[in-house]
Amino acid sequence: MEEQNILLEQRPERWRRYPVYFLLFFWTILPPLIAWIIAFIKSKSEKLTITDDRILFQKGILRKDQVEIPKDQVKQVNLSRSFFDRMLGVGAIAITTGGDMSEIIIGGFYKPEKIKNLCR
Repeated sequence: MEEQNILLEQRPERWRRYPVYFLLFFWTILPPLIAWIIAFIKSKSEKLTITDDRILFQKGILRKDQVEIPKDQVKQVNLSRSFFDRMLGVGAIAITTGGDMSEIIIGGFYKPEKIKNLCR
């Protein structure tokens, strides 16, 4: 396999992706600790890599699932952001290659506009 130029390699932002965990249970020690552990595990279980010609999404801790899409097959990239997502700088992205279903649906990644532009 030839070397590819990596344009972006990113994991979801745990603090930006799950802010409600930390805001709701701020007054005690144990719930924020549990919420932090859950957010840490979820953020470490997903990874998005965009190279010059491919989009690679890996998910899982014990069992790894991997989706790889050549950029020339990408038909549509949808970006969805709620009010709070915009405030925190995150969003959800769905990448479609041809059918009705999206092949990659990701959420909680920082600067989703940059990811959307790199997917084209």
